[in-house]
Amino acid sequence: MMLLGVIAIPLLVGRLALVRGAAADRKVCLLLVLGVSCYPTLFYYTMDIYRDVLMLFVFLVGLALVRSSLESPHQINRWLSALAILILSYVMFLLRGYLGFAFAVSFITFRFVRFSKLPLLVYVLPILVALNVLFALGYLQPLMKYRELFNALQGGSDLGIRFESIYTFIPEFIHSFSGQMLGLFYPNLTAILIFLVESLPFFVALVYLVRNRRFSNRFVDFIFVFFIVYSIIWLLGNDNLGTAARLRMYNYLGVLIAFAIVYQRKKYAECVWAQDRVLSG
Repeated sequence: MMLLGVIAIPLLVGRLALVRGAAADRKVCLLLVLGVSCYPTLFYYTMDIYRDVLMLFVFLVGLALVRSSLESPHQINRWLSALAILILSYVMFLLRGYLGFAFAVSFITFRFVRFSKLPLLVYVLPILVALNVLFALGYLQPLMKYRELFNALQGGSDLGIRFESIYTFIPEFIHSFSGQMLGLFYPNLTAILIFLVESLPFFVALVYLVRNRRFSNRFVDFIFVFFIVYSIIWLLGNDNLGTAARLRMYNYLGVLIAFAIVYQRKKYAECVWAQDRVLSG
């Protein structure tokens, strides 16, 4: 697990973040490799009994297959990659049900999403309303029952969020996102340190990604859809900050990969525009 967490996973993240062709910036990807190799939560779980390091590696292999299927010029290769992706989704499902489910659903649906085209609110508001409706109809009860396990334990790092009313569901979900995904919940000094070294870089990368999403590609579209689907499931089902640090590794690494891709594509586009201005002048 140590080799996976400290060497294999960072190198795979860097490889996934490197765009092809003239836009490639190996320095950015090298910095990303170094940053991920120092990821505190990832390093901690390389020495633990949890399977998250293995699952994270399988997840990144899945991302590599998605990217390969999108970049292949041959139809047969795309079909073979799609089959491999579905098989790997099942493997992820066996390791953690909702991870494999989110990956498979994202692969099926991301073709209908253009992260670069529409304002973010066009995606966010309908999702929040739809979740509220599903909650009102009782379709989210399995997740609510799972969440009650955290409420019964009453741990010191629990956020104490209760999804009890359709009128407060959306504010509570936003609270869950800010506390668990963004790390804006500080029950102890460790939580503050984790926020500074993990959540803050993630937040900066996420803001950059959203503001410059016009430079995204289809691979970034997939990462965006996976981020949404997977986040919804675990943000509704979990109320513990320690568990959140483990579950959000997939979100964090996905956003960092997407950030690096968008950064390289933007930098290359700006260079091309500058050259065009010189030639036209």
